[in-house]
Amino acid sequence: MTEVLFALRWDHWRNGYASEAARALLQVRFDELAPEQVVATVEPSYRASVAVLRRQGFVLEGSFQHTLSDAHAHLYRVTRSLFERACRESEAP
Repeated sequence: MTEVLFALRWDHWRNGYASEAARALLQVRFDELAPEQVVATVEPSYRASVAVLRRQGFVLEGSFQHTLSDAHAHLYRVTRSLFERACRESEAP
């Protein structure tokens, strides 16, 4: 399993960097390692992070309490086909 965390300084928000990095990471992950799916967790109030996930095709699977920090989080999941569809839709005129 691979875990990736990301954080950007506030003055770099809203430039598309997180979406661009997520797309590149997922492309490499699906192309080179060929997993059936990739999962992500996010604190529900982090709406910008949720938007990044949704732009990559992730769908909400449910919520849970994180065992290490006891924080509430949402679990998102994306398959290769969902990711590829999201890529095509974002490139459409």
